[in-house]
Amino acid sequence: MFDLEQSIVEWRKQMLAAGIKTPVPLEELEIHLRDEIEQKMQSGMSGQEAFENAALRIGRADALKTEFNKTGDAKEKFEPALARFVLYSAILAFGWILIMGIHAFLKYEMSLAWRLAGFADMAAITLSVLGRHWLNRIFPVIPDKRVRTIVGITFGLLSMSGMVVFMNFILPNFELTEGQLTVVVLWSLTLMAALGAVWAGLEEAARKQIATTD
Repeated sequence: MFDLEQSIVEWRKQMLAAGIKTPVPLEELEIHLRDEIEQKMQSGMSGQEAFENAALRIGRADALKTEFNKTGDAKEKFEPALARFVLYSAILAFGWILIMGIHAFLKYEMSLAWRLAGFADMAAITLSVLGRHWLNRIFPVIPDKRVRTIVGITFGLLSMSGMVVFMNFILPNFELTEGQLTVVVLWSLTLMAALGAVWAGLEEAARKQIATTD
């Protein structure tokens, strides 16, 4: 008697034997296979006919491996480059914020409390830049690319929307001196750069984990 789930298990083994790596490519193929089987069974095919037809439609394992290698090479080059670009941009932003802060402290008069807040911001920036490799070790490994993408988009939207709300609705309600305003703006810019650095850190942590398990 035909066993659909066992047939899918055997199909997975064939894919693995051909060298298609887990988790992402094989999981995507299996989802596609199951969708094809479901559609064909709804059209009247038996489970065995639907499975054989769907497996044939998806293709042979060696051909699939070749196609995944082509797209995988492009992804392996693009995604790390993008993560590095975001990370280096965040580092440059931290450096620019640091220079702005030093300039502000030399130019503007401010109270001790505001000056300490500014120094705390610059200390956080300095520790983030100098301790980048150590900080990368604390990022959790999120193997699902879609989840990491959602996290990155969420951080981006939070940083942009937060800056818009802060500049247009919160900041105008306060009367700040030039020195105080500089400290507040520095902290807000630091948060934006930090969110970008977090996204890049998540990408790097996942890439290192995949490289270790391969």
